[in-house]
Amino acid sequence: MKTKDFILMLMMVVSAGIFTSCEQNTPNEDNRPLGEGNLVSTLRNASSSSLGTFEVYPYSGYVYDTGFTFTFYSSFPHFANPRVRVFVKFNSPLGFTGYEEMHKIDVSSSGVTFQFMKDRFREVGTYRCEIAFSIDGDDPKYPLGIAQSISVNSNAGPAIDDYNSSNNSGYSDRYCTAWVAWKVNQMWGTWNAFPSGLGNAEDWKDALDGAGYDIEQGRAIPGDIIWFSPGTHHIEPPGHVGFVHSVTNSTIYYTDYNGGKPQNKTFGNRKISTSSASDVFFIHVQKQK
Repeated sequence: MKTKDFILMLMMVVSAGIFTSCEQNTPNEDNRPLGEGNLVSTLRNASSSSLGTFEVYPYSGYVYDTGFTFTFYSSFPHFANPRVRVFVKFNSPLGFTGYEEMHKIDVSSSGVTFQFMKDRFREVGTYRCEIAFSIDGDDPKYPLGIAQSISVNSNAGPAIDDYNSSNNSGYSDRYCTAWVAWKVNQMWGTWNAFPSGLGNAEDWKDALDGAGYDIEQGRAIPGDIIWFSPGTHHIEPPGHVGFVHSVTNSTIYYTDYNGGKPQNKTFGNRKISTSSASDVFFIHVQKQK
């Protein structure tokens, strides 16, 4: 084909509109399919007062005595879109951020209700809780400025040696098991309600699991029993237990008795990094069963 014929053909194609610019092929954010750019900008640009109401109520928790129910109600029709996922954004007392997805529990002609319940918090103090959303649950998540604050308390108590040898725990005096039984009874506000027949420390995980207490591997919350199996972290038979007082994003702080080297039946104020605790178990005994 001659050059001038090719140029003429190219001009005819362009004039017919077959070629379009990249800008024309890329949808503007506000013209994307429903649930993407236009939905994001509509929700983000709306005033928080028009988007809905956010309420938090305490309840008798499964792990802690007090948990919280988070409820978000909106008459804004966009929240009925199945692609819109709603979250509670938590800013912790130590400044860490996390998201928990809410469940859509009711959809009616008047509005949509989302709810979420939580009674397990790694930190003690005041949390800021804010409604956020995303498309299809993906990042980014967009906070909406609708927020509440909650105060999380723990009966774990300070990490001090307040052991009372006259306690009737049923375990050998000044061993790790006697110390933990003492601390759990303190947390429960009882004298000897903690089970006295659990055996050696290595037997406690299975025994308390059988008694209905939740157990998690590698994840601690204040008031837990930290449980080491023989062979982990240089622990010898018959195993070892301690009592968790506080948790940060990187460190778990706990106390024990008879946990030093050599074992001399004395108090220990200890810590373990969360990254090193993947083979450690945490027994949630905050609430007596």
